[in-house]
Amino acid sequence: MLKIFLRRLVCATIIGIIGICIQCYFIILSDTYYKTGDEPLKDRLHEIFKEIPAFMNTPFVNGSIMFFLAITLLRFGLFCPLLLSITILIRIILMLSFIYCIRSFFIYVTTLPCPIPTCQPLKHKTLVENLYTFYLIITAQVYECTDLVISGHTAFTTLLTFFWFFYERNIYVKTTIFLYSIYIYIIIIISRFHYTVDVLMGYVFGGSVFLFYHYLVDVAARRYALNTSVFPQVYK
Repeated sequence: MLKIFLRRLVCATIIGIIGICIQCYFIILSDTYYKTGDEPLKDRLHEIFKEIPAFMNTPFVNGSIMFFLAITLLRFGLFCPLLLSITILIRIILMLSFIYCIRSFFIYVTTLPCPIPTCQPLKHKTLVENLYTFYLIITAQVYECTDLVISGHTAFTTLLTFFWFFYERNIYVKTTIFLYSIYIYIIIIISRFHYTVDVLMGYVFGGSVFLFYHYLVDVAARRYALNTSVFPQVYK
């Protein structure tokens, strides 16, 4: 049984890598349509927080999200049965892969002006150079000007939050996680990583993917239970 789950984890990891690469490629393609200095869209929260706090840079925002990921993996990796831990990890990877593939299309078809007008767009180059740019994007060493429309940071945070709501029983822990997720959404907006509408769409999209995925899992489980209970009686 463990071998089956490990094979599924390997397959999910491969799918996850493909999803990330697709998103990185479409980010580069979208950036080629952006010109530095284009006027940002009007955003109410950006107007309220006109100055970006000095500490709210890329490492700070990404670090806050990575901390959330770390405590999530520790909670459900060390304090859950092994097979359930692997299942949760597989589900996180598959849902993220789906989100990345879908938002890649959104990113490419409509190039929005960057909230930071001085942003230098990425360039579409040779295959090897693009692969290196993939690495820079994944490790957050470059700023993607047009990685907008649906906030990937928000969708990722929302998925993790929903996992806590779905699998954690302690109400105080759930409340803490909820408040921390709100904090992440706020710093994503204030830091100009995304427009407010990007964050709202990221929340709706991430939550919808989580609920729909688990709905399909529930339907599959019910059908499996029905088949295993009915067919043995038919063939007796």
